[in-house]
Amino acid sequence: MAKTKRHTHKQKRTNITEHADFEDGFSIEDWLDLTPGDQENDLIATSPASLDPTTLPELTKQDKEYLSKCGTAAFVGLPKHVKDDRAMEQFRLRLTLHFLYLRGLSKIIPSSSSFLAAVFGTVQDRDAALIEIRKIRFSHRRLDVDVIAQPFGDVKTRTWTIAGGPMDTPRDVAIALIREFQHSNFASMFQVAEVVTHGYRDGNFAVRFDDPPPFLGKWITINNQKRLVKPQPAQICSFCMGQGHDLWDCDQWDEQELQHAEGKWIIVPPQDDVKSDENEFDDVSTSESEIKTRTGDKRRRSVPGYKRSKTSKDRQRDKD
Repeated sequence: MAKTKRHTHKQKRTNITEHADFEDGFSIEDWLDLTPGDQENDLIATSPASLDPTTLPELTKQDKEYLSKCGTAAFVGLPKHVKDDRAMEQFRLRLTLHFLYLRGLSKIIPSSSSFLAAVFGTVQDRDAALIEIRKIRFSHRRLDVDVIAQPFGDVKTRTWTIAGGPMDTPRDVAIALIREFQHSNFASMFQVAEVVTHGYRDGNFAVRFDDPPPFLGKWITINNQKRLVKPQPAQICSFCMGQGHDLWDCDQWDEQELQHAEGKWIIVPPQDDVKSDENEFDDVSTSESEIKTRTGDKRRRSVPGYKRSKTSKDRQRDKD
């Protein structure tokens, strides 16, 4: 394979998005030969040994919070179904970003083999770069895959999947979620749907919250059995492996779909003077308007400064 002429500072740097069609046939030596010697954009020539994902540190929770707050960082990665040689594929993706010569790009930080954090000088530079990165044609095992690119920490997940049992129903899942959140200050409407694979329900459920929920752990108890909970990444679909939507909104995959249940449920923060009973768990067949009517007073009580007007029962209790 003929060697490609190296870039220098004197050469005109152009956006090569249109030519970013990287095939699987390139060896690591080919990629290293293409690496500019000036190590621009903090890209360091990486040896094959250092491609082991166990040698690449993961970004800490504090690192991720900082990148989210700085407002100029982008999340760049490959779909989760790209599992084989993922460390090498991420290295190729890192080189791809380098050769795009994106305006304002100052750092490319890997988080193990999971994703890359690209840091820019301004929000405008980052937003312009996201458009270019999404145009990349990236090949994995001779199949094109979409590169995931979005503002770092900008979109929070609102969809969970729960691995239910053979006898579990959407109502069972909803009641379990309401009980799980009963000691938190989280309040939101939510829906439950069953996952259908090849036309048959497979026991899994999807949950969509109106507001991003706090993650309370990997397990939830449904009908006295522990079930696995998986928050779905925002703007990434685990059904069709596309981006721009999650599995709740997917309409592109024939093998899997959701059997949506009608109506909505509601999670209400607990009140000291309210005793929970079965009426707290609104039936899944109840319409959203009916639920809002029946639970509206409870939702307002979660607002700071709101005081519920006394009822006849309250006045009777005061007399006693």
